Amino acid sequence: MELSTELKYYEAHGADFLKSYRGQVVLIRGETLVGVFSTEEEAYQAGIKQFAELPFLIARVEEGEPPHPAGLELLRQMGFLARAGMSDEEIDRFLETVYKDRSHQHPREVDLR
Repeated sequence: MELSTELKYYEAHGADFLKSYRGQVVLIRGETLVGVFSTEEEAYQAGIKQFAELPFLIARVEEGEPPHPAGLELLRQMGFLARAGMSDEEIDRFLETVYKDRSHQHPREVDLR
């Protein structure tokens, strides 16, 4: 599965991330924490700048279930929403609606390029 290394790294370091970065957004490539950001858009821009088309993980550090790769892939690829003028709150509401409305479906990768 794409991002399996990054997800394992996130899960292995989740407790440390919660202590140090709760509420912030982490950018992970392979087994490396690349950076910590205030918003998903900042993490996305940094990831694109550093890794171009290579996969990377961005996740808001919160208690609960670890991030799901399909959701993270969607979020990473939807950086255009912020560039189109949507606020972080509007993007959050949009994603919540998408996942709530499709919770009965199996998660899948979505390529919006």
